[in-house]
Amino acid sequence: MGAAGRPRQSKIVSDVMDYHASTDSLIKLGEQTNVDMVAFYHLMPVPLNVDLEDVLSEGCRTIFY
Repeated sequence: MGAAGRPRQSKIVSDVMDYHASTDSLIKLGEQTNVDMVAFYHLMPVPLNVDLEDVLSEGCRTIFY
């Protein structure tokens, strides 16, 4: 976004991604701690449809559902 002349939006996205955990890291943490369920409060970036939600949560359903 910064390259597209949107430095403010670029900074916001960078900051948000910095303090959110990736689904991969949550899967690994869940496996290491032997939990039965991982609950996602929200996904970043926000999926615009069910297909994108599936991509962002790939791997979670087979392990924690």
